[in-house]
Amino acid sequence: MKKKTLFRKGLEKVLSAKPRKRLQAQYAAWPNTPRPLAEWAALRAEIAKSYPYEHPLSLHYVPEAVSADLIEVSELRENLAGRTIGAWALDVDSIHFYWAELLRLRPEVIIECGSGTSTIMAGTYFKKTGINGQLISLEQSEEEKASIEATLEKLGLAEYVSVYYVPLGADQNYDFSKFSPEMDQKADLILVDGPRGSRLNTLPNLKKFAKSGARWFLDDALRDSEQSYLQAWSKEEGIVVEGVIPLGKGFGTGSIR
Repeated sequence: MKKKTLFRKGLEKVLSAKPRKRLQAQYAAWPNTPRPLAEWAALRAEIAKSYPYEHPLSLHYVPEAVSADLIEVSELRENLAGRTIGAWALDVDSIHFYWAELLRLRPEVIIECGSGTSTIMAGTYFKKTGINGQLISLEQSEEEKASIEATLEKLGLAEYVSVYYVPLGADQNYDFSKFSPEMDQKADLILVDGPRGSRLNTLPNLKKFAKSGARWFLDDALRDSEQSYLQAWSKEEGIVVEGVIPLGKGFGTGSIR
């Protein structure tokens, strides 16, 4: 079984070399603006002809961790030092993009699914701008909740963040019956980068906590699973899906109506 697995990995590496380079060049040439889901579906079908595996739209991404020294923003570089950048976490390009969006949109209340890099980014944003804001973070792991809270305390960012333990149900979606946030006002921004299960029920359950016109982002949006979530959300009342930005592992985006 082990030899078979290693052979399969080697075979995938050989088959993926050419389409990976082509995709990397194609995505790099596109602007950081959302492209519609129909365009991504057509591209997936084309890539699948030479790469008949899961997540062909994500073939461009090499899941390697890098140093936080590559982050251009000094406050973020300092606060994220020692954390995983890239691999399964937010990559450098996505960090730069999300930071620019925070400064552009200037949200006062943010909701995020999945704590970690983005949690520290939001706390840093509130502290740097002087906005008396609030981040509400949903975390499926009690251990991770305690860890990020300790990190926030150490960095002097704890006052801006409330981390809620929200376990997963049998269907691997958040159990939103366990989520009752204390909010002074509705959210201006939602970031979905969790849970490590299914993200299907995140936006449909969070939209009631967001203002009309609030912007949302979905990380890992070029994976097959996330593409299916976006298709489902596009049919959901109150959710506008604009498409996916060809950045990092894909940033889905839209607004709450």
